[in-house]
Amino acid sequence: MIQLFNMTREDLEQIGKLIETKLEAQREHTKKVVREEVEAEGKITRGENSTNAMRLEARIIKVENRLKDVEVSNNRLGQGQQETDAKIDTVSKEIKEAIHREAQTMADFFHDTWEKMDSSEERVTRLEVHTGLTTPHKN
Repeated sequence: MIQLFNMTREDLEQIGKLIETKLEAQREHTKKVVREEVEAEGKITRGENSTNAMRLEARIIKVENRLKDVEVSNNRLGQGQQETDAKIDTVSKEIKEAIHREAQTMADFFHDTWEKMDSSEERVTRLEVHTGLTTPHKN
């Protein structure tokens, strides 16, 4: 320790410069290490962000595909509904026409039957009067 006190100003300045050089080198090394760590963290973060973006993109594509499937399904249902409505309209018209034909047929049948009954009643009345079996009655 005694030798320290016997050092000259120049010796102390050289020691100071040497210490400063060492400290500067240490600072540069520390800056380099920090910079490398920051870059490494940045790469990791960018990688994670990229991975997350790819996952999100994949999920978005799945959702879009499901939406397209739903749209196709809705279109098919809509077409099926239109076809069903058209078939129902056709069947409804056919049923109404069949009912109308049957009603007309029944009306014709009853009309013919009433005409035949009227004709038969006239003949029966004439026969009854002619044979004297019963007296004619009016409806």
